[in-house]
Amino acid sequence: MAPPSPKLKDLNFKVDPSFHRAFKTASAMSGLSMKELLEASLLAWTDAHGAETLKAFLFKCDEDGRPRQ
Repeated sequence: MAPPSPKLKDLNFKVDPSFHRAFKTASAMSGLSMKELLEASLLAWTDAHGAETLKAFLFKCDEDGRPRQ
């Protein structure tokens, strides 16, 4: 996951109730918070789409493309 940011920003948007239920269920089943699942989802998307520049910017990745601990 992304390292904690010194300044956090709100991310607010509306989703269909069935999507919210599915997302909340997936986070509970995986043992992740909804925030952690959202971050993992964005990382998976950048991996799948070859968005190395975006991933490096967002997650402050190391030279192997993995987020720094």
